[in-house]
Amino acid sequence: MRENRTLYRLLADHLGSTAVTANGTTGAKVAEVRYKAFGEDRYTFGTTPTTYRYTGQRREAALGLYFYNARWYDPFLGRFVQADTIVPEPGEPQGLNRFSYCLNNPLRRTDPTGHQPRDPIGYQPPVLEDTPDTNSKERISPPTGYKSPPFPPGGRTYSEEEMLALAHTMWGEEGAIGTTAMIAVGWVAVNRLLQWGYSDLVTTVSDVEFGVQFQGYWRSLPAEGADEYIVYQEASELARDLLSGEFADPTHGATYMGNYELGSEEHRAAQSWSTYFPKEYHFAIFGMVQ
Repeated sequence: MRENRTLYRLLADHLGSTAVTANGTTGAKVAEVRYKAFGEDRYTFGTTPTTYRYTGQRREAALGLYFYNARWYDPFLGRFVQADTIVPEPGEPQGLNRFSYCLNNPLRRTDPTGHQPRDPIGYQPPVLEDTPDTNSKERISPPTGYKSPPFPPGGRTYSEEEMLALAHTMWGEEGAIGTTAMIAVGWVAVNRLLQWGYSDLVTTVSDVEFGVQFQGYWRSLPAEGADEYIVYQEASELARDLLSGEFADPTHGATYMGNYELGSEEHRAAQSWSTYFPKEYHFAIFGMVQ
């Protein structure tokens, strides 16, 4: 843009907000604005020569509001000041609040029309695969190109006590969710053993350090004949198979785990976040079957 015969270049952030203003001739930084999640200024430098700021929308400084074409938006409240005249996504619970901004996910979405939240151009959400039937014995196949570690895991044999400790953990942590989740949590325990220097699986799953302990390991076993006991028997079979080398690691070496409803906003965010998180805190992400 030009102002008083001076050429400026406006550099945007990932949402299209005016972030850095540079001199169009020299390239020197003239001004900068950084924003809070819902659009309030959190840092300013110099004088930004345009009123088009957060997500590229026009700010009315006297009102403290942004004009989003169909209605006005208050970045302090994080809400539109007028209700939406339509409900663009009636199947989305966040969309039922007609004052909400971008389905309450302003770090990823924009709403250029004031009617329809959308992802920035170029964003592609992760592809979510179907979760295997929790009552099936479907085995997890490793992704293309993935090389599993030596089998048995770590190239060692495991005692009956270790197998029982792992089975108890798999049942206690994820038995209610199903076969897929039990295999995942089993591998998380094995990965801790292989990466963190524990002497055996019993000490691995009974570690009481904050943030490390497997809570399910401390649950009392169900009575024989109970529905949960049948699940525990399945966990015992899966633990034995895992330690004998039947399953490749579906967690890619994860040492932490997280449950999310399959397809939820949290699930998609965790998938993306875990991709870039340091390996020593890498999460196994799997869906929670309802």
